[in-house]
Amino acid sequence: MSARVAQARMSRGLAKPSLFKVEIPRAPANGQFTANDYLEYYCKQASIPGINHDVHIIRGHARQGVMSSQPYGVAYGKPLTLTIIERSDYHSYEQFQEWFSLTYNSQQNLTDTLKMRYRNEFTCPIILKKYELPTYNGDGQPIDFDSMRTEVGFRNALEINFESAYPSSISEIMLNTEARNSMVEYTVEFQYDRYDIFINKDAELTTI
Repeated sequence: MSARVAQARMSRGLAKPSLFKVEIPRAPANGQFTANDYLEYYCKQASIPGINHDVHIIRGHARQGVMSSQPYGVAYGKPLTLTIIERSDYHSYEQFQEWFSLTYNSQQNLTDTLKMRYRNEFTCPIILKKYELPTYNGDGQPIDFDSMRTEVGFRNALEINFESAYPSSISEIMLNTEARNSMVEYTVEFQYDRYDIFINKDAELTTI
C-alpha cells in the first residue's frame, strides 16, 4: 500500500485510548451514587470487554481434518474493571463500598449470617462513553454531527451501555511508608448481563 493511500485511510487521525468517561446513574439500587463528577476525571483506566461465541464442534470428515462449528451462545468478556485514583476523603471509595453492601443483608444474630439480596434490588446500568477529537470541515470549523453527541469539544464516537451491573469486587488498597510520592489507587470489578454498543454513524459520512 502506498503512503498516500495509507494517509487517506487515516484522514481522521488515530483513536486515542485516553478520552473516555464513565457514568453511573443515581438510583436506589446503587445507594444514590454521587461520585460521577469525580469519576469523570479520576477514573484512570476502563475497558470495553470483548465478546465471543460459545461453539459446538461439528465433525464432518474428521479423518481428513474437515470440521466446522455451530455457535450456540454469546459470551461477554467479564468483569468490567475500573481503576480509580482516590482523593484524601475517600469519597468514591465510600460510594462503591455502600453500593457493594446493598448486595446483602446482615443478620445480627448468634450465627452472624449474611443473606444475599435479589439482584434486581442492587443492579443498574453503567455507561461508558468513548470520545475522539473533533472532525473539522473545510472552513476550519468543528463539525457538530448531532449537538447532543458533542461534549466539551470532543465527539462521542462510542457509547457502551452495560445492563444490570453491580460491583462484585473492590480491590485492596496498598499502604506503604516509602511511597511518599505515589497516589492511592484501587480497582472495582463489575458483573453485568450484556452490553450494547452505539457507534456515531454520522462521523462515517463526513469528509474532511
